[in-house]
Amino acid sequence: MRAKIRLIEVPTHLKAALMAQQRLVRPAIWWQRPVWLSAAAAVVMLLGLAGLWLKPARPARFANFQARMVSTALREYRMDLVTNDMRQLRQFIAGKGAPAEYQLPKGLEKLQLTGGGCLQWRSHPVAMVCFNRGDDQMIFLFVMKRSALKDPPADTPQVAKVTELQTVSWTQGEYTYVLAGPEEPQFLRKYL
Repeated sequence: MRAKIRLIEVPTHLKAALMAQQRLVRPAIWWQRPVWLSAAAAVVMLLGLAGLWLKPARPARFANFQARMVSTALREYRMDLVTNDMRQLRQFIAGKGAPAEYQLPKGLEKLQLTGGGCLQWRSHPVAMVCFNRGDDQMIFLFVMKRSALKDPPADTPQVAKVTELQTVSWTQGEYTYVLAGPEEPQFLRKYL
């Protein structure tokens, strides 16, 4: 069989055709191989995820809670329940797991209740109670358990301006309160 294969003549044009192609096969550089690119991408992704996972959590400080509630009132404001019946609102809030046994300040009892809702702050339920102060401006009362904060405010009301709203904050019993509304003279005396 070998002898018969050797008898086959090689075409004369075959050598010229092969030489005309002149393909050079170069060895691939290791960093240009797809396997290395995939591995490098995986390492970069793992480092990014580790950075997010190991990112220090913002502490459960009162200032963070207060700023978040004011931000909610200014940007994401929506009532879950529109009502002027405080009993109905308390039942709704209690059903959502938020504090419903809050003490309403005397100044707020004079205002018209418009409704409220439930919010979350760091997995803790927050009650939001909304009032119309009489000129279509809203007053917001946010109530959360004091145990959710590392540094709840004192029992004595503290007045502060947070972004565009004036706030009064205090702790009474097991709850921490933040009252927020448009800035006006005698805010503390008028609503507490």
